Formats: sequence, structure tokens, C-alpha cells
Amino acid sequence: MRIRFIPFAVILLLCGARAMADDAEKSKQLVLDSRRCLAAFQCYHFAIHTKDRKLTAKLLLVGYESGRRFLDGAQKGKLLPDDCKEIAIIFGLVREGPSHDFILGRILEEMEYEQDTAFKEVPTDVWGSLAERELQKRNADLIVDSFKPDLSEGEGKDEAWNRFVKHLQELKTEIDKDNEKKTPQK
Repeated sequence: MRIRFIPFAVILLLCGARAMADDAEKSKQLVLDSRRCLAAFQCYHFAIHTKDRKLTAKLLLVGYESGRRFLDGAQKGKLLPDDCKEIAIIFGLVREGPSHDFILGRILEEMEYEQDTAFKEVPTDVWGSLAERELQKRNADLIVDSFKPDLSEGEGKDEAWNRFVKHLQELKTEIDKDNEKKTPQK
């Protein structure tokens, strides 16, 4: 009898170790989502001062969806205590609110305030070139490209990713329509 329980105990132990590894990986992903959210929101405020409307929209979307993904996971208790230390203080300061959208709006405002404070001495006629340099320095394209579906949610279940793809499709349609209006008719 005892021999039958040993393989079962080993299987349970391995499954438990796998679940803990999955939990740890999910928690680390949430930390990355929180960082991506802040970086995208910071870059968004620079991108506003450039002519790249598509990058501006993508940065806002990536910041928003990364933030939603982080807040959803943290609310569900998927953030491990050790990883809580790696979350920016701003998430703790504005975590109270009626919804995730409200919280992310407050974070977006705070990022704008920090940027305006840091660059208040810069003349407005230089903002465009400064914004371009900052976007390159902060790897804005990489921030956008690093936002991928969360595969731990299963195919098609990552709500943040699905909303992001839908917004990108709407953005492409809108930009295509604008380009058609600007193109001279033959």
C-alpha cells in the first residue's frame, strides 16, 4: 500500500513546484507590466510633441493596457510579496480609486506633471527636437514592441492584449482614412 502513495506524492510535489514556478513567473510579468506602464506613459508625453501620431497612440495604449494587466493581476493576488518591493511607489500612492481606469488616469497625470517639472526651463520652440531625442533615449519603439500577449492567460484570454489589438486596428483604419483625405484625387 505504501508504495502506491509514493509516486502520487512525487507527482503532487512536482505539480506544486510547477505551480509555484508559474506563480513566480506570473508575478515577475506583473512587475514588468508595471514598469512598462510607467515608461510608456512617460514616453507618451514626449511623443505628443512629435509628428508621429501613430507612436503617440501606441504608447498611450501600451501604458494603459500594461497598467490594466498589472492592476488586474495585483487585485487577484498574483503579485508575490517579494515582488511587491519592485513596484514603483506611485502605484501604492494612487491605488485607491473607483476603477482601474481612474487609477491609471491619475498615474498618467502624475507622469505628465513630472515631465513638465523636469523640463520647465526648456524653451517651447525646442520641445520637438528634445522630444525626439528623449523618445530615442528611452527606447519608445522597444516599449511598444515589448507588449505581447500574456500566454499564461491562455490563447485569447488576455483581455489587455485583445483590447490592444482592437485599438491598433481602429487606429490603422483612422490613419488610413486620414491619408486618403490628404492624398490628392486624380
